[in-house]
Amino acid sequence: MRRMEVCCAYFDPDYENLNERIYGTRVHVDNESCGRCTVVKVNSRNKQDLLLEVLEVLIDLELSITKCYVSSDGGWSLDVFHVKDQEGSKVYNKKAISYIEQAICTREARRFTVRGSNEFASRPDVAAHYTEIEMIGHNRPGIFSEISAVLAEEGCNVIEAHAWSHKDSLACVAFVSDESTSSPINDRNRLATIEDHLGTVLRSGTSMDDDQRSARAHLLGVDGLTSHPERRLHQLMFASRDFDGQPGQTCNLMSSMPQFLPRGLLPVRHKDGHMLDTADEKCLVVKGLKAAVERRTCEGVKLELCTEKKNVGFLSHITRVLRESGLTVTRADIAMDGDVTKNTFYVKDISGNKIDMNAVESVRRELEPLPFQVKDELLSPGLPEGNPASERNGFCILGMLKSKIERLSHGFIST
Repeated sequence: MRRMEVCCAYFDPDYENLNERIYGTRVHVDNESCGRCTVVKVNSRNKQDLLLEVLEVLIDLELSITKCYVSSDGGWSLDVFHVKDQEGSKVYNKKAISYIEQAICTREARRFTVRGSNEFASRPDVAAHYTEIEMIGHNRPGIFSEISAVLAEEGCNVIEAHAWSHKDSLACVAFVSDESTSSPINDRNRLATIEDHLGTVLRSGTSMDDDQRSARAHLLGVDGLTSHPERRLHQLMFASRDFDGQPGQTCNLMSSMPQFLPRGLLPVRHKDGHMLDTADEKCLVVKGLKAAVERRTCEGVKLELCTEKKNVGFLSHITRVLRESGLTVTRADIAMDGDVTKNTFYVKDISGNKIDMNAVESVRRELEPLPFQVKDELLSPGLPEGNPASERNGFCILGMLKSKIERLSHGFIST
């Protein structure tokens, strides 16, 4: 009997990635074509989350995006960004330019920043060395001070933290260490105690059962963070439905809604390529986009101060002084910068009135001799075109996007 042999055609495993290797992502940083900005061009196959990853690279470098163009055709995309550094200048640092080109193409870890005078500096990878805490809760005056007090009471040294408030919601991502050992907190019983204590603070002041259930603190331990901190804040707030109006309020799309759609926001599809079929889906996208822009709006007076890294528990002292001076924190960013910790707070009057600069001066005196800077008051992002403050702080694109989304929202009615 003859033996039958079955032969299969050879398939090169690298074939699937052939297009990517031949026509991979191309990044070009141009300082010649525009007189005031550095132009970053990204040409690539139209891949999922590519735009988000590019934005994360630019944001991590603390570059301001003053203008952008996003287009796609035939499976390919071309994204163009006009960016400036923190001082409003072009990006000339060769290491920074090389990093932009490599990080977008290779998707490597992004922990760098472009400081003043185009100095390129590395930032510590806190997610790999410290315990991460995620918090979401009901926003109220003084809540960030209460959170800081709990962490200090539980012996946690805050290495880095980012907190946003929007409407009735507050979200925070913090990285902490044990104040006595400077190492991650791994004891499960202790972690459970910290989580329970923070949860009590986050739920305080809420009366509805849904708010009680949604307010929480979650400790992820070391290597817990799976996304960029700001992206994670957006996810936490979106999951808490911070964009919702009054309980029970819904919205419907009018038949004339397409005339309000600004060019540049369509077409919008699901990840699987399907269109948004229902009015509820379209409503959710619009409200989510509008909320995302609003979350990035920094309203109030910006305060900057630096502390030594060894000043354990000092964050609790700073936020307590702010609260006792009649100021509430609307946004906070705390991060290591070399041998010091840079604390940035956006504060408003705790009663909602126009902020009294005498209160800010009182805070300055109370915190002496710490280096303390008071920045100009920041308004909502819809500033007139050409306003220096708007351009300096990179809010031009946010203001434009918000205004267009507001036009789109006119196509909704309440029922």
